[in-house]
Amino acid sequence: MLMRRNCLLILISFFSLFSLTNFGLKDGGQVSAKLLSEPWQTGKIKTPLQLTIKILKKKYCNPYGSQHDRLQLRLQLKYSNVSQRKVILYKYSNIVFKKLVADTLERAKAGRYKQIYDVSYEIVGQHKPFDKNKPNSAFVILAPKRSLQINLNVSLVIAGHNQEKDDDYPDSGTHFLQISVLTWNNSIEEAEELRERWHNIGEFWFNEITSEPMLFQIEKYRQVKKDCDS
Repeated sequence: MLMRRNCLLILISFFSLFSLTNFGLKDGGQVSAKLLSEPWQTGKIKTPLQLTIKILKKKYCNPYGSQHDRLQLRLQLKYSNVSQRKVILYKYSNIVFKKLVADTLERAKAGRYKQIYDVSYEIVGQHKPFDKNKPNSAFVILAPKRSLQINLNVSLVIAGHNQEKDDDYPDSGTHFLQISVLTWNNSIEEAEELRERWHNIGEFWFNEITSEPMLFQIEKYRQVKKDCDS
């Protein structure tokens, strides 16, 4: 959960979030999305947003010659307003702090994951400047049934391509991926102030959100590059 302080600092057990720039690979056409029947809930708070993801590009790499490969993904995030009123969303957070992989859709729904990747990161300093009186260009106002699309990079540690089976890491075959995202990267006090100030404009959403499960494929016979940045 978000904590009350001016600068948000979160340190979680480390699996790095790798940068992707030039993939040079075709879109994974075999990948499609499978959605839960109800929007995701954080405890007792039902989010007005539904987050879905799809793969734009992907590649495999193994920069250190380890027994595990890395699957690097360029994802498109789609935030959809599933409520009956306008939702205000900050556009410049989108920090993935958890990646969840399950073998089946049923296991994903039940929260029985094969692998949970907690991401270590640090947020300090200020974000995009804005006017507290009304949302500026740093925010988007989503009317009901409208959506916002944002692209970002995610890296998963997977079983090595030379391994027959790995009980701890996703191996070749189909899996389901979810990501948990922070939608606000400043103090909770400021977010609550903005929610109150902008109440007549729409609901300012600043809580974390987890995406619906997305089906994806890890190929058994795959090209694995040594350089993850190329």
